[in-house]
Amino acid sequence: AYEQQGRPTGFMVDLVDEAARSSGTSLRIDFYPWARAVALAQAGPQTLIFPLARTPERERRFTWVLPLYVQDYVVIAARETAFVEKGLAPSTRVGLIRGTTLARDLPALRGRPVSDERDYSDLFRKLDEGMIDAIVGPVAIVRASMKLIGRDPADYRFGPTLGSFELWVAASID
Repeated sequence: AYEQQGRPTGFMVDLVDEAARSSGTSLRIDFYPWARAVALAQAGPQTLIFPLARTPERERRFTWVLPLYVQDYVVIAARETAFVEKGLAPSTRVGLIRGTTLARDLPALRGRPVSDERDYSDLFRKLDEGMIDAIVGPVAIVRASMKLIGRDPADYRFGPTLGSFELWVAASID
């Protein structure tokens, strides 16, 4: 899901819109930085969030409405980076989207210091400037974000899958 010319766009937007129409419900879709979106959805009232990884930590915080798909979470690094093929070295400086639970939910990231950033534009800027060594994120969302911010996937190396989570439409509990 992304915004194009001020309008929500993408296959997830289409899917959620159709589900709402089928149930006789109307929606207004707004975009927020991820940490704020999660907090708003948790606080409600009558708020949906998508796509949200269904994790043990989040299980009781949301009502799980509609499964979307299973998403692989991968390592993305500069093209010349060799460690990506083998996984994350202990000294690898990792960047994540602020508000994600990946640092707790993926064993390869537990206990590792991470740089939390507002969006993929900030993460790729830090990667390009050498402030971080790798980004870990959902492969389909990272690729779509790269297109939106003008980054060529051929300039980067996509490494191993560190884990997979089922992504859902979730709702506030109210």
